[in-house]
Order: sequence, then C-alpha cells, then structure tokens
Amino acid sequence: MASKRNTSIEALRFLFMLQICIWHNSSGFGTMQAGFLGVEFFFFLSGLFLYRAAVRPDAPGILEYSRRKLSKFYPAYVAATLLSFCVFAKVGIMGFLYAPVETALKLIGQLLMIQATGVGYFGVNNALWFFSVLVYGGALVYALVRYYPGLSIHVLFPAASLLFFVHIFADGGGFEHWGESGFLYSAMARGTVEIAYGALVGHLYFGNRHAVEEHRILLDVASVVAVLLYVPIIFTAPGAQAYVLILFPVMLIAALTRGSLIERVFAWRGWLWLGRLSFDMFLIHLLLIHGCSKYLPSLGLTLPMCQAVYCVILIPCAWGFGVVVRRLAAIMGR
Repeated sequence: MASKRNTSIEALRFLFMLQICIWHNSSGFGTMQAGFLGVEFFFFLSGLFLYRAAVRPDAPGILEYSRRKLSKFYPAYVAATLLSFCVFAKVGIMGFLYAPVETALKLIGQLLMIQATGVGYFGVNNALWFFSVLVYGGALVYALVRYYPGLSIHVLFPAASLLFFVHIFADGGGFEHWGESGFLYSAMARGTVEIAYGALVGHLYFGNRHAVEEHRILLDVASVVAVLLYVPIIFTAPGAQAYVLILFPVMLIAALTRGSLIERVFAWRGWLWLGRLSFDMFLIHLLLIHGCSKYLPSLGLTLPMCQAVYCVILIPCAWGFGVVVRRLAAIMGR
C-alpha cells in the first residue's frame, strides 16, 4: 500500500493541513490572512481521486463507496467528537446540564456529520464541518460520475465550476461564508462544487497524462509560478484568494506527473508518514489550541510561548491520537 502512494501528494497534504492548523491558532500568529484556503486544496484533491475511483470498471455503488470512505476515518472522527464535548465544557458537558435536549441534538448531529448540510445544530467542534462535505458532497459527485459520466463531466461540472468561479471572483475571493444561500447551505455548496471541479480536473489529467508528461518542463515552470504566487496570497493578498482555483490544479497535476520538479523535491519517503497524519491533525488541532490557550497562561507562559508549544506538540499528539484510536477500534472489532 505504501509503495503505491505518491510522496509529493502526501507532502502537499501534510503542508496544507499544517497551514490550516497554524491558521486556526490565532490566524497564524496574526500574520496569515487566508490559511483556510488549505480546505479548498483538500476538496480539489478529493474530487480528483474520486473521479479515478468512479470511472473504474469495477467501481462500487454509491453506498459501498461511502461505506469504504467512512471506514477510513469514522472511528477517529467519533473519538474526536466525544473529546470535543469533554474539552469544550461550556457547550459540551455543561451543556447537558443546562440545555440537555439541544446539547444532545448537537452531539447526534455531529456524529451523523450533518454540520454543513444546513440541517440541525452546527455541533461543538466547528472545524469538523469539513467531513460533512467530504461524505455527503462527495457522495453526490461520485454518484453523478459513476452513473452519469457524460452528463456530469461535459455539462454539470463545467457549468457548476464556471458559476462558482464567477461567484467567487465577483465576491473578491470570499470562500468563507456560513449560513444559507437560497435553499443551500453555503459551506456544503462550496465544498461540493470544489469536489466536482476536482473531478473535472481529474478527467482532464488522467485522460491526457502522457501529453502532460511530454510538456513536463512547461509544467515545472507553471508549478513554481503557482507556489510563488500562492505564498503571498495567504499572507498579504486577501483580494487574490480566488486565484487558488487556478493555482491548486497546477500544483496537483505537477505532483502527480512522473519526473516533475515537485515530485523530485518531495521524494523523501517520510512524507508518506506525515501525510497519513493529516486527518488526525485536523481532528484534534482545535482541542490542542483550546488547551494551550486556556491552561498554559496559568503557568506563566506568554501568548507567543503558548502558540509555540502548540506547534511543537501538534504532530506528536496527532500521532498518539491515531495510534490509540486504531488500537481501540481493533479491540472493539474483535
């Protein structure tokens, strides 16, 4: 399994997840304007590989596909949800004392991953809305590719992507909207369209892989330009955020192309281990931020010191969390 994984893709997974985790920590120490854009990367990445899975001759049905996806992260998701209700005591444990029905519904809703659907309460660990989109939005996109490939790839996805492009650029790069937009919940619409856009990029890449490899030098130049443009966008150029809709596909295609500059730069096998930690980092990082900001100041640590401690313990804690969850899941599955 490890030998089939792409080290450059895993490196990007880790680096973009690290970006998100640092951004949530006081918006990247007060310097990172758009660290949330890492979420867009993961939606594009999900759509790209979703397309490849859906067009296989032996592709499973929608229910089996969703079951397999859930089996990869749901035990850890449940553990993180339960921990959230303990750590965020005011809306978790204390919530059961003062508003038991509402709090129970929040817990059930988060366990069912309906935060980003617009149905019910948002939950306790708000960052976990991401999984709601991956499961429900991803299931919709998968079903369209699996059962209506021509219609989805040639009509629905290009139309949805174009409308999304127009909306984001007209809004000055405003990805972060919460609440309803007409009959749709903004977060679910955003993620689902980006997954569909990723599937469209997957169709273009996997159907023309050899042509892309023949123009590897041009792709290397484009990928370097994409990285150089992306860095100032997340730190200093909030008005240019919408351009990640162009930059991320370039980075992904370069990472997938054999012999590309990005593949050579990220050839270290350790990226496979770090990439595997990505989802565990996402699951627990808000809990660590809360713990560091609430308890470490009482030990005399300043805010920068608390933020530094968070950065130091993030990866070890994510690794430990994953190890414990997998062992408990194995024990319970016997």
